[in-house]
Amino acid sequence: MNRSLSHSREATDVASCPSEGPWPQPGEVATEIGLILAVHLAFAFAVTVALKILGIA
Repeated sequence: MNRSLSHSREATDVASCPSEGPWPQPGEVATEIGLILAVHLAFAFAVTVALKILGIA
């Protein structure tokens, strides 16, 4: 019975390891996606305005 208790404690420790590992946190991923999307939209807007000023679009 003592072994099963120590085994379940080890399983709990192993389950908490992925959050402390090399993987990024969900908030970090969402922030990076938001930044990439903002840069992409800003570039697309700048190209659109430039094309309108030049009379191409």
